Amino acid sequence: MLATAVGCAANPENATTSSFGDVKSAFEAWMRKFGKDKEYGGNAYLMLKRFNAFKANLEHIQQHNQNKSSFTLALNQFADLTYDEVRSTILVGKELKSPPHTATNQSLVGACYPASLPTNFDWRSRGVVTPVKNQGRCGMAM
Repeated sequence: MLATAVGCAANPENATTSSFGDVKSAFEAWMRKFGKDKEYGGNAYLMLKRFNAFKANLEHIQQHNQNKSSFTLALNQFADLTYDEVRSTILVGKELKSPPHTATNQSLVGACYPASLPTNFDWRSRGVVTPVKNQGRCGMAM
């Protein structure tokens, strides 16, 4: 069982996945932040299962963020779930659907937008985009 240790990491995302102690401290800090320590109820098997999912997600987040992508990933309340668990409980099996690409649609896009667009445009800097919200099981963000 992962026992609570004194001196846990203040920010779980700063943990390095190369050290079990760092990941354990990050997991414990994350559990407290999201109230998961109560949810697991001292169940050693469940806690180990969630720790392993958390560690895999933390590694994925760190690898992604090292690549200097146009966006960064961070831990949230779902960091103890596997991809399959998120897909089956949060996304509720919805499929991503692409709009049909017809000649009519493509010509409309060209007619609506000017020929020269900026290479970078950030809606956040214009105060248009709100912070990310938890939509629960809605699945409408697709």
